Amino acid sequence: GNFNAAAEAPKVARGRRQTVSAEVLTEEDVETFQPNVVPKAKEDQEFIVIALERLPLFCHLEEFELTQLALAMEEMRFMKDEMIIEQGHEGDMFYLVRNGEVHGISPDEEHDCEFKAGQHFGEVVLMYSQPYQMAYKAASHDVVMFTLDRNTYKHIMQKASMKKRAMYGDFLRKVGFLKTLNDAEVLQLADALKPSAYRDGEHLINYGD
Repeated sequence: GNFNAAAEAPKVARGRRQTVSAEVLTEEDVETFQPNVVPKAKEDQEFIVIALERLPLFCHLEEFELTQLALAMEEMRFMKDEMIIEQGHEGDMFYLVRNGEVHGISPDEEHDCEFKAGQHFGEVVLMYSQPYQMAYKAASHDVVMFTLDRNTYKHIMQKASMKKRAMYGDFLRKVGFLKTLNDAEVLQLADALKPSAYRDGEHLINYGD
C-alpha cells in the first residue's frame, strides 16, 4: 500500500478556540489503564504497525507500544457514498485506511483530497479538542478502516513517556555535552529516544554517512 500520509491540516474552526487535549492523567490512571484488544489478522496488525511508525505522532514509539495501538484499533466498514464524518463533527477518532478510497471534502471544495490504503486522517483530534475540519465519504465499495480513539492514544503515549523518562533521564544527565540542558529539555530528549537493535559485528555508523 501507499504509506504517504495525507494529513488533515490543523486549522482552527472559525469562531472556535482550538484547545489542547491536556486532561491531567495521574500515574495511577496510566498504570492501571488496559487498552482494548480487538482480534485481527496478523497481516492487518503488521499493516497498522508499519503505517503508524511512519507517522510523526507515533514514530518515536517502541514496537511494544505500536503493537498495543494496533491491537486496540477497531475495524470499520463503509459502502460507496456512505458518509463517514460530517464536517464540524466533534469527534475523537483517528482513521487509517486499510482498503478502498475515502474522499475528503473541504468546506470550500477547493482543497478536496483522496485517501487510499495506508493513508490517514483525523490525527489532529487525538491532540486537540476540536471539530473535524473536513467531511469524509467512502469513495469506493467496501472501504475498510481502522480507528483509534483519543483516550487510548493518550494513555499509551503517557505510559511510554513515563517509561522512557525513568529509563533514560538519569543516564542523559550524565552525558557530558548534555549537561547544559535543563530538566525539561532532558525529559523531552528522553521522550524522543527509540532503541535500535544491531547484530554482532554490524556497523553502527559507516564512515561518510
